[in-house]
Amino acid sequence: MPPGITVIKVDYDSPTSLTTALLNQDALIITLAAFAPAEQQTRLINAAAAAGVKWILPNEFGNDNGNEVVIRDLPMYAAKTQYRMQIQDSGVSAWIGIICGFWYEFALMGGPDRYGFDIPNRKVTLFDEGTVKHTTCTLTQVGRGVANLLSLPILREDQNDTSPCLNDWKNKFAYFASFS
Repeated sequence: MPPGITVIKVDYDSPTSLTTALLNQDALIITLAAFAPAEQQTRLINAAAAAGVKWILPNEFGNDNGNEVVIRDLPMYAAKTQYRMQIQDSGVSAWIGIICGFWYEFALMGGPDRYGFDIPNRKVTLFDEGTVKHTTCTLTQVGRGVANLLSLPILREDQNDTSPCLNDWKNKFAYFASFS
């Protein structure tokens, strides 16, 4: 790890271990593998609330889960609502969902089922007539966006201050895009 980074090893089955690791942290960014057990995110959220973490970015990176059509058409994304509600119901933490579309690098190399590109076979599948806009984001841009978002002041200085603050995204989605 680079200098200045502290690594804390935890036992995911131990609420005490997780809570202790999260003490004195302002934010928790949860990035779990797609097939990680659902209870891991629940445990992390509970531990963050117990530790007093004010901001949680749940494992929410990707499609627009604030869009009812997406939730209806892609039921796997509807399940993410429970984690946002768990955070909100804790009374301690607030959530910010990151909407960035498919990560460009992940999707481009994912074969024809993702962006339609079958690079080894030099083929492409078009999913419509080319009239629907699709927004995507690179991993670097997502990282930069999250870092900038969490660097904002929590509140505005006064009623005349119109600059963005972290509280603008309290229990809301932040939208990032590299290109459409």
